[in-house]
Amino acid sequence: PSAIALNNGPVCSGADVVLTGNEITGASYEWYDSAFTTLLATSREYTATGLPEGDTTFQFVLTQNGCSDTASTVVTVDSVLQAPSIGVSPNDTVCAGEFFSLSTATAADSYVWSGPNGFSSSSQNPLAIEASNITEGLYTLSVVVNGCGSADTTITIESIDLPATPVLASNGSVCEGDSVVLTTTSTATMYNWISPIGDTVMTMQPRLSLASGSNYVSGVWTLSTQNSAGCYSMTSNGSSVTINTIPSAVALNNG
Repeated sequence: PSAIALNNGPVCSGADVVLTGNEITGASYEWYDSAFTTLLATSREYTATGLPEGDTTFQFVLTQNGCSDTASTVVTVDSVLQAPSIGVSPNDTVCAGEFFSLSTATAADSYVWSGPNGFSSSSQNPLAIEASNITEGLYTLSVVVNGCGSADTTITIESIDLPATPVLASNGSVCEGDSVVLTTTSTATMYNWISPIGDTVMTMQPRLSLASGSNYVSGVWTLSTQNSAGCYSMTSNGSSVTINTIPSAVALNNG
């Protein structure tokens, strides 16, 4: 008889391999290792487990009416793929309300992303995600190439809370030449005072005093604060400032 040996490889590391010989009525079947030193099975099919990565040869013996033929089959076990790369833009620490994007430069047949709040994606570069306390955390990526999965890669995203919205106060109405004074009780790393003409004056103190310059005008001021991570608060309430023109006094007499 003519023996034919087949297998379902190549397979990924850790997977079982099914060895199959051809069937002939009245025949007997034997599977051996490559050197015929160990009888593995006496059936037409044999499932090999725990094979090492690389190539392993198996021998198949088909016997009918006392006559035998031998065929070999080589099983290829592919190694576990290396973990893919992960990129994040702009970075892994993001202000709440801003967006971050995950990506990988690893080429693959398919991609498996998972993360907080039920996040999942099969895209190489998923859509941007809004940073918040429910989207921060551990994101995981694995890939599949030629049917074999990779090890996982992870990245942790941190969402930084925004500073509390500041409350702005001013001295309201002043005479021309007197200082306009703006204050807040908010604690911050940086204070961004927005003038009535749209300019921003930055200080590291919760107080701004102006007595001249282009921003020394009547109108509504607002304030945004910044924490040490560079995250900005929502804009404060508006505070109206009026700079009153000093009247010109004229004194006369009848002499």
